[in-house]
Amino acid sequence: MNVGFGLMNMYFGYNTRVGDVQGLTKAVGEYEQIAANAETPEERERYANAAKQIKNEMLPRMREEMNNYAKQLGLDTDEVGKVITKDELEEKENIQKHTLFEYLEDGTSNDLYSYKAGQFLEKDV
Repeated sequence: MNVGFGLMNMYFGYNTRVGDVQGLTKAVGEYEQIAANAETPEERERYANAAKQIKNEMLPRMREEMNNYAKQLGLDTDEVGKVITKDELEEKENIQKHTLFEYLEDGTSNDLYSYKAGQFLEKDV
C-alpha cells in the first residue's frame, strides 16, 4: 500500500517532533547539571535560564505539535512520544481514513474520478 503525501508529511512531522522533544528533554537535564556545577554565578545563571526557557517555552510547544501529529495519524496514547516506522504506519488498519484523499476499496484514489458539479459532498462512483 502506498502512503499519501499528506500522511507522509504528518509522519515526518511527528517523528521530527518526537526527536525534538527527546533532544530538548535531554538538553534540559544537561543544562541543569551544568548550572549546578558551574564555577561562576554568571555561568550558573545562563544555564539555569536556558533550562528554564526550554522547559517553559520550547518543550510545551514541541509536545503540543507532536500530540497534534499523533492525533492526525490516529496513534494511541501509549504510542505518542515513540518514533514510528513507515511499515508500522502502513500496518494500521484504517490508514486510509487518515489521508487527505479518500480511497476506494481497491486502493484507487477517489479524486481520480471526474468531478460532477453539485456533487462535491456526495460520492457517485
